[in-house]
Amino acid sequence: VYVYFSGHGAPDTETGDAYLVPYDANPAYIKTGGLPLADLQRTLGALKGQQVYLFLDACFSGQGDRSVLAQGTRPLVPVKALGVPTGLVTLAASAATETTGTHAGSGHGLFTYHLLAGLGGAADANGDHDVSLAELRDHLVEAVRVEARRQNRDQTPSVAVPPGVDVQAPVVQGLSQ
Repeated sequence: VYVYFSGHGAPDTETGDAYLVPYDANPAYIKTGGLPLADLQRTLGALKGQQVYLFLDACFSGQGDRSVLAQGTRPLVPVKALGVPTGLVTLAASAATETTGTHAGSGHGLFTYHLLAGLGGAADANGDHDVSLAELRDHLVEAVRVEARRQNRDQTPSVAVPPGVDVQAPVVQGLSQ
């Protein structure tokens, strides 16, 4: 199961908990208009018998292209104290204290651009026509870091893998040449 979100992130003004902010939501009323990240992760982590991947191209620092803060809020750690739900692999666009950027020319975030490239085969480091979680992770971290540095900033995707998940297992199989 693959779940993907690209958009804004914001903290709750009272608790600092991470919320995903839909297009029409007002960050000042995040509890009624946003989706608590912890709830999404808990729900996805409860799916049994399936490997679940959550891809987040959102910034929670309050400073990047994909972050919004209501007046009086503070930046937060996007997956702080949430733990890693069993069976849920979370790949996020940046470390907690970093901002996310946009890929010039594509209209995508840097993370999304390189995620799509990686799933399409750019991450297939060993040439076996499969992309493992380890290959995707390594591709995302390197490609996003390099491009962010070209933009004179830091952005390092974060990856949370629960115990027992085989990082060598394919995320994508049977890519054509």
